[in-house]
Amino acid sequence: MSIPQFNKQRNRRRVVTRRKGTAMAIAIILLIVILGLGVIVGATAVRDSIVQEYGDIGVALDNLDQSWSYQLSIDPDGQGGNPPHVCSAMYMDPAPTLTDPGTPGNGQAPAGLTFVQIPANNLENPVPNPPGTLP
Repeated sequence: MSIPQFNKQRNRRRVVTRRKGTAMAIAIILLIVILGLGVIVGATAVRDSIVQEYGDIGVALDNLDQSWSYQLSIDPDGQGGNPPHVCSAMYMDPAPTLTDPGTPGNGQAPAGLTFVQIPANNLENPVPNPPGTLP
């Protein structure tokens, strides 16, 4: 093997080595970007599901009927001539006020929760200058 041919092979190895490192760096960057986008989308889905569950829990607690009543009959002299004394109490739980409009993904908010989106043009308006002069 002559010296010029040896140098050619050595130069090829250097170029291939450099290219391998570049491809690896680009692959890592691409992988990080894809994972980052996946985390953002996944976090949004988790947030929406958690909010939906809170709404469902609110509806379930509102539909829980806690009405009760009792009646006690007390006979003061056993089986005597006086009529028994009757004590009673009652509580009627009001009707539910929340309704669940649907499940996540159908475009409706969970029960009792509203989402308000601020238009972008309201965020970009300049703040007016205060009146008066600076000292």
